Amino acid sequence: MGPGDFAYLGQEFRRYFVELGGLQPGDRVLDIGCGVGRMAIPLIDYLEPPARFDGFDVSRRMIHWCQEHITPEHPNFVFEWTDVYNRQYNPGGSIDPGAFRFPVDDGSKDFVFATSVFTHMRAPGVEHYMAEIARTLAPGGTCLVTFFILDEVSRAHRQSDASAHHFVHEQDGYYSAHQVRHEIAVAFDEAEVKAMLVRHGLMLKSIEPGGWSGRRGALSAQDLVIAQRG
Repeated sequence: MGPGDFAYLGQEFRRYFVELGGLQPGDRVLDIGCGVGRMAIPLIDYLEPPARFDGFDVSRRMIHWCQEHITPEHPNFVFEWTDVYNRQYNPGGSIDPGAFRFPVDDGSKDFVFATSVFTHMRAPGVEHYMAEIARTLAPGGTCLVTFFILDEVSRAHRQSDASAHHFVHEQDGYYSAHQVRHEIAVAFDEAEVKAMLVRHGLMLKSIEPGGWSGRRGALSAQDLVIAQRG
């Protein structure tokens, strides 16, 4: 990814957060898998103190960059390294993703998002992260998360040349594009995503289909799922 892509994607998702997720300048925000601040940077001039932005990631190097280059000038933007295991991105991680507690208090966030996170996690970890999203959201709070979702259209296209990933390997509760290294790209049935939200008290507001499968007229590359805590 070049610097132009980095900036473009950040601005693109800022627009989704505001227009689809209803993000407000005073909201308390949690970024799951914040990386090197791709989503944080475009929110610096949108979120107004005392609004607080918390981000965590499995990459110590990326978190260090955010702590060195963002937090000193914007102390309401806080970043934390979390040593969560992921076979693709943190194979030496010491924390099971199915047991990881997000480093924020219950009901302390108005807006929680995860971009390109659940597309690299197995079902038990995603299930637990959904529970953690519900725990950390304040009543009426919103989450926006991205998936690769298998619905009628994407299933029809998933083995075509137009599809970015071919999710042909059925696993336990999810599908992988790779036989061995599942976390390279993971997809879920639409019905399972909806059921997961229900199990954790999150009300689906909308699913915005992505273009990863070759679908025309898609809003973004991955599927956007917007839900609200009751």
